[in-house]
Amino acid sequence: MDSESFGFTVEWFDAQADLMREYSLTVFKMAKGPLEAAMYDPKSKRAFLKRMAIPDLRLEDLHVGSTVTIYARHLKVKSYADSHTSNYLDSSRTELALLVQPHSFNKLGQVMSCFEAAGLTMSRVRLVNHNGPVVAIQ
Repeated sequence: MDSESFGFTVEWFDAQADLMREYSLTVFKMAKGPLEAAMYDPKSKRAFLKRMAIPDLRLEDLHVGSTVTIYARHLKVKSYADSHTSNYLDSSRTELALLVQPHSFNKLGQVMSCFEAAGLTMSRVRLVNHNGPVVAIQ
């Protein structure tokens, strides 16, 4: 198979055991078709999820601090497992912070629509109340 692999360290909260569990996630970018993923538990040294296609997973969703869902498990990306993954994903990502003042709140929908039309992704939108309310978009 012709694929490129990317490694991540992820954590998942196991509510039944009330523990935060850490896994190694490997994502395979196929020449055609959806991304495939496999998970390994380094603590027990066993495969947790065999390599299989994950239709809703996108490579651009996998960055440090993000949360992705794989088979009903919410996995938080803690770090990149290798420099190849870090270089590939960080080179295509630029961060921007924007503050919208209260008098422009009625135009907030237009601002977000412009971001979306330009192909930008908003990872965090917060209402910040420091010396008066503002909306912070990152």
